[in-house]
Formats: sequence, C-alpha cells, structure tokens
Amino acid sequence: MIVLFKVFGSQPDKIVQVWAWQTVYQDYTRQAIEDLGNRTRNFKAIAITGYFDCNNLAGKHAAEKLNMSNIQMETYCNNQMSKSESSFQYYMDLAKKHGLKLLMYEGGPLIMEGSAIAHGVSHDDVTNKAIAFNRDQHVKSVVDNLLEAWYKIVKNDPQNSSPDELFNYFYSTGTPSKYGSWGMLEYTGQDPGTVPNFLQQSTLGYGCFLQKRGALHWRCAVTDDDGVTWSYYPDVGNTGDTLVLDKFDPTTHIVYVRSVNKIGVNSYYYHSIDTRTANTWKTQTSFDYYSSLVSRKTKRRLPNGVYNYLDTQARCS
Repeated sequence: MIVLFKVFGSQPDKIVQVWAWQTVYQDYTRQAIEDLGNRTRNFKAIAITGYFDCNNLAGKHAAEKLNMSNIQMETYCNNQMSKSESSFQYYMDLAKKHGLKLLMYEGGPLIMEGSAIAHGVSHDDVTNKAIAFNRDQHVKSVVDNLLEAWYKIVKNDPQNSSPDELFNYFYSTGTPSKYGSWGMLEYTGQDPGTVPNFLQQSTLGYGCFLQKRGALHWRCAVTDDDGVTWSYYPDVGNTGDTLVLDKFDPTTHIVYVRSVNKIGVNSYYYHSIDTRTANTWKTQTSFDYYSSLVSRKTKRRLPNGVYNYLDTQARCS
C-alpha cells in the first residue's frame, strides 16, 4: 500500500481499498462486516462476485441440459436472473448501510460441473455441451442481462458514485475445459480464422473470409443483400495466414484489414482500400494504420461469431 501511494503521489483517490468476501454466504458476509465495526473506515468498497450457473444447469440439471438447444439454455439461464438481481440488491443495501461502495471483483458464466473442481469427476458430453453454449451467441443475452441488472441496481444507485460500475469479467482469455469456460476469448488473439469477420454500415456489409478457389483462399468483399451475393475486392497479396477486418471509415469510405498469423497474435501487414474505387490495396505501416483506427468516425467490425446473417455466402464458399 505504501508503494501504491508513492506511485500515485498527489492522486491517492485513485487507490480503492476493497474488502472482498465469499458472495454466496450473504448472512456470513453481513456478520463479518459488522464484526469489523469502525474498521470499515479502512475500506472504500465491498467487492463481490457475479457468476451465473443457470441454477446449476451443468450439475443437477445435466440430464435435461444434454437435450436442450442453445436457445432453450439461454431461456433457462435468463430465468435465473432474478436470483442475481436479488444478490446485487442485498450487497448494495449492505454496502450503503456501512457507508461503502459496491464493486464486482469477478463474474461471468459458471456453467460447468462442480464435481470437476471438487473431485476431478466430469462427463465429456456435459462438458462439450457447456463449451458449445459458451461459444454460441445465445450466451450473449444472458451476459447482457447480468450487466444490465448490475447497471440498474448498482451503477445507477445515487449513493454508489465513483468508484462505481466496475464489473470485472473473470478472464479476458481462458481455454475452455471441464473446469469451465471462463474467458471472453479462448486465448490471446483468438484465431479469427475460426470464424469469418464482418462489418455492417447502413445497407452494406463488408467481410473477409475463406473462399474456395482450388485451395482455400482469404478474400474480402462487399454485399448489399445480407450476404447472398458478394462483390470481391482484389487480392490483398501478402496475407500471412488470416485476414482480420478491423474497421470502416464512413467519411473516407476506407476499409482497414490486417494480416495476422495462425493464432491471431502477430500482425504481419496492414492494408486499406478505398471502397469507392476498389482498385488496389494500400499497404501501411503499423503506426499509420492504427493512427487511422483511433478516429471516432471509424466503425468497428462485428464481434467474432456475430454475423447478422452476413455469412450466408461465406458459409457456402
């Protein structure tokens, strides 16, 4: 703590002393905080977790889960959202009672067999089903609803002003296994070659994906009919292993595309093309490329796995 204060110097308010406990035991937490008495003045906030296990869907409901579609699993998970809201409200009230703020130190999906961690016992079919759901876009609505509940109950509370609203997802990246699918991505620079990548701008859609021309080959193209037909741009050329469509600038009509290696970590080349002429790609330095992308006018591509139906032709190519 002394080192931190030295680092921040005249801005000590940037340091938030946090008291964290096991969220599932609500009354135990209450007793522990009350036992602190005046020592709560040493802290600025209580920090809790915000996981959802969909009423232990992969545990006590595993047999049902195996026969569920991803849409059914999404509905099942969302039906548990009232439990998360109740937890947020309990801890928000508890924090306010003791003059503290409320933060989230980790949270996200917890759809896995508890016995895997407790005893190393798991079932491949249950694990595979859980991983498939965590990779599917239907899990997004559950995460969105969880964040909306946090926003409504915690962030919007007038007594929970700065520091507020922090909801820390447990992992930015993590390999899915029988022990859970914890990451927003499965590994750093997740291979965009696992999915096409698309961007929507008004009635047009832009995409980069593998096209079969003898061998599989990365192409970029534009569509005005939701991906039924595509007009292809010239070959980018030096593509490394995979093309990533990063952004589109509607003021200059330029599309920005990056060539990366197989694991999506190292970028080899940086390209841009004026979609009005679409004659040739311009190769840029990394500095010029990323300098162009920071403009607020540029529009980001859709997240990996979100197609908005633009992959109609890409799935068949």
